[in-house]
Amino acid sequence: MVNAVTVGIIPEGLALSPDGNYLAVPIMNGSNLPPNTPWFHDFGILKIYQRSGMNLSLVAETEIGHWCQGVVWNNDATKLAVQCSVEHELTLFDFDGSNLVQSGSIPVSGGPTGIRTAQGAR
Repeated sequence: MVNAVTVGIIPEGLALSPDGNYLAVPIMNGSNLPPNTPWFHDFGILKIYQRSGMNLSLVAETEIGHWCQGVVWNNDATKLAVQCSVEHELTLFDFDGSNLVQSGSIPVSGGPTGIRTAQGAR
């Protein structure tokens, strides 16, 4: 069991890095709501938490697109892909342990909502 953290408005999915050291959480942040609602924001947020023993601490965050719902890591926890439904893309990020930098995107024909990577032996 680890400590509880409040991540924001409408977290949608999460992904633990393959080494178990980082947790990625895409947060809709109200970006899926109508603009006239008080909880609307014109961007989502991707947050990365580091696990240290039984504690989670925020190490990086960045704005992402609208209605983003899934996230996956590469095998060495240096890259992430986040699904953004409104933009119809996978947004790609580089991660160095403390900074997230958008590194590109992959357009898709619809709104991506479920992603998973194969987890195998290293």
